[in-house]
Amino acid sequence: MEIYPIMTRKGAVPRLKIEEVVASVLLMRSRVKKNMANVVFFPEAGGLLLKYIFQRIITEQDCCNIKIFSSKITAAIKSPLSKQICSILSPAERKKHLTTNQVADFKIAIAKLPQSSKSAVEQSVNIGRLHKLQICELIRTISEIGLYVPSEDRSNWVKAGIINNNNYLPEDDNLKNFQNFRKKMINYSLDSISDIIHETRPLFNIVLAQTSFAKAIHQNTIYVIDEAISRGRALNALEIIFKAFDKDAKWKIGVLFCPLNATGHGNVDFILSNDRIPSFSNRFDLMGSMVLESKEVFVRYDIDKLLLKTNKVLRKFKQKKIVEYFKRIRAYVSSKFSMFLEPGLIYKDDLIRLFNFIFECNKEGVIKRCLDLNPVRIRNMIEEVSFYINMPNPFDPMPIRKKYKDGMLGTLEYIKKIPAGSSTVKELNKLGKEFHSIKRDCEQLELRCWSNRYHKILSEIDNTLKCRKL
Repeated sequence: MEIYPIMTRKGAVPRLKIEEVVASVLLMRSRVKKNMANVVFFPEAGGLLLKYIFQRIITEQDCCNIKIFSSKITAAIKSPLSKQICSILSPAERKKHLTTNQVADFKIAIAKLPQSSKSAVEQSVNIGRLHKLQICELIRTISEIGLYVPSEDRSNWVKAGIINNNNYLPEDDNLKNFQNFRKKMINYSLDSISDIIHETRPLFNIVLAQTSFAKAIHQNTIYVIDEAISRGRALNALEIIFKAFDKDAKWKIGVLFCPLNATGHGNVDFILSNDRIPSFSNRFDLMGSMVLESKEVFVRYDIDKLLLKTNKVLRKFKQKKIVEYFKRIRAYVSSKFSMFLEPGLIYKDDLIRLFNFIFECNKEGVIKRCLDLNPVRIRNMIEEVSFYINMPNPFDPMPIRKKYKDGMLGTLEYIKKIPAGSSTVKELNKLGKEFHSIKRDCEQLELRCWSNRYHKILSEIDNTLKCRKL
């Protein structure tokens, strides 16, 4: 029983096939060797299936020479750099303290900083307690000090002729203009990566010197294998994060999709397609793990483990009640919220997922972060992820994604304005209570569906690899 069948949306970009994805990872394996890279990095969550393929195709000799890492990497404007850096560290490394020599080096490095950054560090960090501060605390405190990223400065976009004025919003533009904007941004980001300023980098190099990742990348080339370059913002994050661990870090990146033909430009080493995207972007159900933002780091939850845990707790599955509930809420959506439905873009199930999310997490800020493709770790994460994974693909056209987002936000605003005593609100509250009574059953069913999809895609990958007789 599929709780939500996968729907296609109009205007969606064509998807790459699994055999093409497997072939591209094979090609990137050869690029890893050609670049003499001894460290391969997979940004999560999109890189998890690519990591699975890569680990299946590398030889025993490769295993001895290549170190593999994976962690969440995203645009710095979407998530703090401190969380992204800390997520690369092990829990034990995050809790470590500086050694006596590191404390001494840290103090010397502070004295050499430009005055503005020096003052900011001294105001933010209790220098007298340096030896008592955990590494994660220091990272959180100094990560943004003295940081300047040229391609994230909108005034530079105007100077470079990418946009006409500072008020430009790419999500409000038409499809053709948005596509041109995106290509220009990737090009500009690649050109300006070397101009990034991070004045507290010497402090990071000291703080992170003894970590596993810093030791692995020292005097080695890092090869990043990712699903896509969309606007180039994550490229900035990679540069900043890698050089926080080692100031001389060298890296290349290969991706499945990039709208700009940028192979050989800057750090870009390989692009499979300029017009087709991977089908598993932002699809935790297909990747087998949910990667959610917590207070300090990104946390990964294995779907199979969650399902196993749910199966142990839930003894009797209420399938009949689930069927009855979805029949009632679909009728409710048709009669009360049909004005928010959009043929080929916003379906009944989209609003049902939104309502189920609201029933269990009535925090507008959390819902809006999810709509901005930033899911956070909350108690009701299954409802949140159910809503998140079914939104338009992040690499689909921005105008389409905005239209979907506006429909969801419009629904939220409409609900807020309905009089509390109205029949619409009463019926919605009743449905909320009914959903809460079968919440555990719905969660189990969703996890089961996600697990089945994940293992189906793994089976497809394995069969493709067998056909290639690796």
